[in-house]
Amino acid sequence: MHNTKKQHSGAFIRKIGGWGKYYEYLKSQKTIQRSAPKIGRNSLVTIKKGDAVNVLKYKKAQKYLNQGWTLDK
Repeated sequence: MHNTKKQHSGAFIRKIGGWGKYYEYLKSQKTIQRSAPKIGRNSLVTIKKGDAVNVLKYKKAQKYLNQGWTLDK
């Protein structure tokens, strides 16, 4: 799994004034706030186009979404 936290080198920590300043810096960073929950590749989604409705995995639904289908909530 990919680690999204930045790993800072000793040079960066020395530049900002030591570990205490580094911890203050980390506390000041904002976390990502999503307006809608993230859809996983293997999550089942419902898509619609006119009267047609289809339920399939999100990774398969992406090509339909590019063709004008819409995600149903």
